[in-house]
Amino acid sequence: MRRISLALIAVGTTMVSGLFLGSMLTDAAWAKGAERYPALNTLAQALHHIERHFVDEISTQDLIYGGIRGMTDALDPHSAFLTGQDMKKSEARTEGWYTGVGVELTKDKQGARISRVIPDSPADQAGIESGAILTHIDTEPMHGQSLTEISARLKGEEGSLVQISFIDRQSQKQETSLRRVRVRDKAIKILPGKPGFPTVRIDHFQRSTAADLEAGLNLLARRKSRIRGLVIDLRGNPGGLLDEAIAVVDLFLKEGMIFESRGRDNKTVARADAKPGSRWERTPLVILINGKSASASEIVAGALQAHGRAKLVGTPTYGKGSVQRMYIFEDHSALKLTVSRYYLANGTVVADREGLKPDVVVEAPTEHSVATERLHVLVDSLPEAERLEAKDLIETLGEDNNSPATQKSDPQLEAAWKIVHETP
Repeated sequence: MRRISLALIAVGTTMVSGLFLGSMLTDAAWAKGAERYPALNTLAQALHHIERHFVDEISTQDLIYGGIRGMTDALDPHSAFLTGQDMKKSEARTEGWYTGVGVELTKDKQGARISRVIPDSPADQAGIESGAILTHIDTEPMHGQSLTEISARLKGEEGSLVQISFIDRQSQKQETSLRRVRVRDKAIKILPGKPGFPTVRIDHFQRSTAADLEAGLNLLARRKSRIRGLVIDLRGNPGGLLDEAIAVVDLFLKEGMIFESRGRDNKTVARADAKPGSRWERTPLVILINGKSASASEIVAGALQAHGRAKLVGTPTYGKGSVQRMYIFEDHSALKLTVSRYYLANGTVVADREGLKPDVVVEAPTEHSVATERLHVLVDSLPEAERLEAKDLIETLGEDNNSPATQKSDPQLEAAWKIVHETP
């Protein structure tokens, strides 16, 4: 995988260490600050009165954190203050790690259905298969609980045990204990799709997304012969690491500017250019987008559209054309601050809440677009030999190999397949 030499600012969860304030504000420093920021005296007085006279006791830290949140609320929707706990969650999303047993869930009237078992996870090693219905966790029934609540119950301290009861695919009741471990799941899902036209689903841009994508495509090419075209599904992708998004674009672009970010006074802060050398630079591309495609996913879609390398299919994207920088404080909290806006090769800036316009508009089939717009490949539509090989390949690449035989209609995906198939 080629490395982009330019140091890039991360979108969303990229963390840049920095010291915003010292551990102690001295009298001299306060005086200097008050000179430049007279309202600091007002802030200090407000803090004093709240601490002394508010009807309920409240900690100074909570008050200061609340004050910083108030400042970021006065900026833009993408600047924010993160506590130390928020930062841990952000880091986990960025790196793709979490502590659990290695299952993905969908709702079921009896609790939750295991839609996918991550290879080599505790659940996989215990022989649990996708399609099983999770009914109890630590003897507590899961009926009536939300997927968020159920997922939270499966997570916990690394090394701790969790007892689960489930109904397996043979309708037999089972019970086992699993030890929680750090599980890493790839943000990339690749399915063979129509012969010669695989579909790539990118959920978000985390560490090694581009490398995982390149490795998956190379594996697919070895096992399935020539790849004649590719559909990249970015629907529902909220963004993530900018350098990973840039590296994904670089896989499909031979030369030219990928993006440029400009800060205050329209000064260029960073720029990334493509470099030749990828085997996928001429592969026909179609990218699926919708109103939940944002940030780094808009850079991928916008850059490839601007260079004429890909057609966009679906509905307009969310519209987040700004770059955030993370300033980490000594107490492990952080300020995520918008520092620049990005521009594409054709001079386009993705304005807030306007987004990228698709080349071909195809509406989602239902209002529940997040569910129906996830990657669906009708494996049963393939010839028998292709179907058997597809199931084996799906398991190798990490996608759910026990998807229902028939899926809901996905007109956006069908349109993308048709367009990429007709692309010379």
